[in-house]
Amino acid sequence: MTPALITLADDAGRPWIHAIFGVEYEIDPRGDPLERAPPYALVEECLYYTDLDYPGRYRPSLLCRDIEALPRLRGTDVVVQGVWRSDKRVSRAACRLTCRGAVSFSSTMALFGDRYVERCRTGVALTAPDSFTELPLRLDRAYGGTDERAAEHSPDPDEEALRGLISDEEFFQSSTYSYPRNPAGRGYLVDSRGLIGASLPNLEWPDDLLTVDRMVAPLEQWGARPIPACFDFTPHAFFPRVAFFGAAPPTHDGRLPAVERDLEILPADLYERPVFERPSDAYFQSAQPHLWRHRLRGDEALTITGASLDGRDAVVRLPGVVPYTSIAIGRRAPEASPASLDLVLIQTETSRLTMIWRSSSPCEDPMALAARRIPIDASIDWRSAR
Repeated sequence: MTPALITLADDAGRPWIHAIFGVEYEIDPRGDPLERAPPYALVEECLYYTDLDYPGRYRPSLLCRDIEALPRLRGTDVVVQGVWRSDKRVSRAACRLTCRGAVSFSSTMALFGDRYVERCRTGVALTAPDSFTELPLRLDRAYGGTDERAAEHSPDPDEEALRGLISDEEFFQSSTYSYPRNPAGRGYLVDSRGLIGASLPNLEWPDDLLTVDRMVAPLEQWGARPIPACFDFTPHAFFPRVAFFGAAPPTHDGRLPAVERDLEILPADLYERPVFERPSDAYFQSAQPHLWRHRLRGDEALTITGASLDGRDAVVRLPGVVPYTSIAIGRRAPEASPASLDLVLIQTETSRLTMIWRSSSPCEDPMALAARRIPIDASIDWRSAR
């Protein structure tokens, strides 16, 4: 196994060299990992879903694999991709992700069949959810989307100036009227003319369910809208990741949304900083914000209810070994140190587990290293996590 080696300064400007490597496992029916061969090759560019079926013109790209050679992360990204299933038709259910072991946490999504807004005697109401036997656990089924009626009625002149200059595929990625946290979802409206017939999300957080009276709000109140419910990757163009290199839409109080500030994802003074000083370890986190709050050790057990191919709970036991990495830079004697677990990716449809590890060492002369005047080598020794 040969790690990828990259050099990058930390937030204090100190240069470090990072050794990054991964292992892919097949999960057997009991949830135990079996290492696959040949050696794992890190994903070097973003990969996107190709089978999305959007109802409107806007078709945002959703990330199915992120770049894996990342220099620093605050916690372990826990990502689950798959489909919830049941052996009988239901109109609502729940999918719970549980992690137990050295690190323990849980997260539960409420699942609903398709629902819409319709007229009724007293005004408007939600239809009863349709029944279903399976539901993809993706961001296009969560809260968000684009208010296409508003985009048609009051087009943004700056956006319209791009028509014909960029491809339709790029133009219809998002709009001024898209939800910054998730342009791919459903239920986001800024104009009441789009209310009748609007779709509601299939995935929601149980303590923040969408209601008719919350569906329409002015553009500048987007920061107070529901957080999308999902266990999948957060694309780079979605808030909050995009905020590190671009500007988020204005908010009603001129501040960054309280949710991201309270979680310490974004500093309150982010937009007062030069763009090149904005990126931090939070930018590199690709999981949903609530799923990178911990640093996993590598011997935890994870359960995703209803996410196996036959509708039973998907169980994944991490292998329980930690790589100790020795990075030899020039003549400096290497010291073995435990690597940090940066990614746990569970793909329930293929019974795959991918784990990405990173080890870091200070670099005293990055210019000489970049010019290849200093030899560098890295070795890995696997030890029990306990």
